[in-house]
Amino acid sequence: VIGIAVATTALSQGQFGQYPLIAFTTKGLWAINMDNTGVYTSAQPMSREVCNNPKSITQTDGAVFFSSEKGLMVVVGSEVKCVSEQLNGKYDKNITPLQDILKRSGLIAYDYRDSLLWILDDDTGTIYIYNIKAGTFARFIRKGEEPIKPIYNVVNHYPDTLLQDEAGNVYSLLEKPNINSDESTYTATIETRPMKLENAFAFKSLRQLKNVFDSDGGSCTLAIQASNDMKNWTNVESLKGKGWKYFKFKYEFANMKATDRFAGTFLITQERYTEKLR
Repeated sequence: VIGIAVATTALSQGQFGQYPLIAFTTKGLWAINMDNTGVYTSAQPMSREVCNNPKSITQTDGAVFFSSEKGLMVVVGSEVKCVSEQLNGKYDKNITPLQDILKRSGLIAYDYRDSLLWILDDDTGTIYIYNIKAGTFARFIRKGEEPIKPIYNVVNHYPDTLLQDEAGNVYSLLEKPNINSDESTYTATIETRPMKLENAFAFKSLRQLKNVFDSDGGSCTLAIQASNDMKNWTNVESLKGKGWKYFKFKYEFANMKATDRFAGTFLITQERYTEKLR
């Protein structure tokens, strides 16, 4: 046994409380049962997924997260699935992959108020943030400030979570401003990983795009880079240019409120002519 977590979701209808603990072992996950006297007496296998870092085991409201060779996993009831598949694939050479951080460091801080997982790297100070409600990831970098000191301890202090860095400084996740009462304005940058156009019936070129952006006074600008080998990148000056194999989008936001929203970008590509044999 390498770790134990409390199960707060029933494995199936009518079984709430029957298996109150999940045991993480070198052979997989087991649901632990207890008898009428409160003594743990038996265990039932749940999954063959093996946790590769006990420090990553994190209990949240209704779910338990942990790290495996597949990436970030979640246990809800009797279902065990990977939630980080969207991050599989090629990474920029300057970016540490999430799977490496989970396996090496694996410290996860649960933000109760905003339903976020802060995945911390104690070697480089890199932070990945997973939005549990939206199912999306972000990589956090502070611009124009000193690098984040590596975090070595995470303490559950409900409703807060406390972080301690290598210098002994303690930080509170509840000290972040609440977005509903925050009147400050912010600037931010979002840069995507290299992306491919997977539509087999489209040329690898962009023709139109539209940003889905909701803000009162904020601005959003988009710069596009393209490449055929992921080594040499060119700025895309026009949507009428030639096709490329890979694209990277870089968004610059200014005068943004915490409640402003950016949903993404709709793309229209040049479709192939398929009505005739050629």
